Amino acid sequence: MRNARVNPRGEYETAKHAKLNYATMVAIRANIVRNAGFALGQALTVAIRYSMVRVQGGDRIPSQNGQELKVIDHGMQRYRLTTSLALSYAMLMTGRVMMDLHRRNLKNVAKGEVGLMAEVHATSSGLKALTSDLSTAHVEDTRRACGGHGYSWLSGLPELYTTLLQDVTVEGENTILHLQTARWLLKTVLGAIKSKDLSLVPSGLRPALQDSKVLEHETSTIAPGKPVMGEALIAAFWHREARVLHEVVSRVVRNGAGEEAMAKAQVNMVELSRTHGEGMLVRNFYEAIAKEESEVVARGGDPAKGHLPVLKMLCELHALHRLLEQAGDFTEDGYVNRQQIVWCKERRAQLVDLLRYELIGLVDAFDISDNQLNSAIGRYDGRVYESLYEWAKYGMSLQRKGREGGVLGFDEVLKDVFAEGRRLNGTSAPKL
Repeated sequence: MRNARVNPRGEYETAKHAKLNYATMVAIRANIVRNAGFALGQALTVAIRYSMVRVQGGDRIPSQNGQELKVIDHGMQRYRLTTSLALSYAMLMTGRVMMDLHRRNLKNVAKGEVGLMAEVHATSSGLKALTSDLSTAHVEDTRRACGGHGYSWLSGLPELYTTLLQDVTVEGENTILHLQTARWLLKTVLGAIKSKDLSLVPSGLRPALQDSKVLEHETSTIAPGKPVMGEALIAAFWHREARVLHEVVSRVVRNGAGEEAMAKAQVNMVELSRTHGEGMLVRNFYEAIAKEESEVVARGGDPAKGHLPVLKMLCELHALHRLLEQAGDFTEDGYVNRQQIVWCKERRAQLVDLLRYELIGLVDAFDISDNQLNSAIGRYDGRVYESLYEWAKYGMSLQRKGREGGVLGFDEVLKDVFAEGRRLNGTSAPKL
């Protein structure tokens, strides 16, 4: 109603700028990006806490002296959950960036300035598509990592997953949104090439647009045997995006550079949007840590102590894992060689092991209460099996009460909800 309305005569009055109608959609998409990271973090809080309590297998390993292992100490379980945790943090950092960009755009819109709208709309579209796809896939994998108890409604994971699953469709089906992002990238690049003004093109793509031979000569600076620096990983994702962009632009131009040409290149365009989003996840994570590090130094603190070294390892793990999951893209043109890939795998394994005793702190940092988790197996106090038994008894008593015509009252339904609301709002219980 602020931008367009129906007057008392029943006539529709359009917004001063058509793009203003995107503002609400952008807000929801930006929020979905942030929620994707938080929802995955919620699932991982359950799975990691449960994996610290559950013991199974490993009793035949000599070093175990006949004792079973905690599930988290099985290599594959730790790998699955730790790499998903790194992704969760990357999406949360990107969600913060997206919300800040959205708020800046709203201030511009209030002044009648819509110059940022196209970029915000395109960026939020591609990131919403990428993060909702990733979060739903990883929440499902997290549920599986909890075995049979993960399948149980008492774990809280089936409800979380089915609620999250709407995000791949709401505010635009993901394939369509990827195409919108790719169209914006193509139009921006084609316009820049025509005008010879690359100022509107993301900085990491400019060298390749100025000289396509740059891509042929670029090679990764990843040094086997050493921790992989953020600059090397960011450069790898820029290179991959530039290569895909160059291929899509060449194909579209070859077919006439019009709507029909874009329609023929849709498969490549979706790939372009995904590479753009993946690069943003990596860059935003590193930039968030760099900003935090500078603030710690400004306060006179030591960035080599506290939480920052842990977050740096998690950030490196995220970038390495995403690179390895799509290794073909980075080795296709020889940018990353075989020796570097082998080292990336070794370094990933090292980071998963180094983060073993940081996992509980990293999920506790989400500050998700037991009430919010609604999970018998993800409790803060670790009372998994006692809780499963109590919840089963409680559920049966409620069923019996309902069958007998009873009404569920304050103690059964609202007491914990009100307590949680007071905790979140920082208020005390009312005096009765």
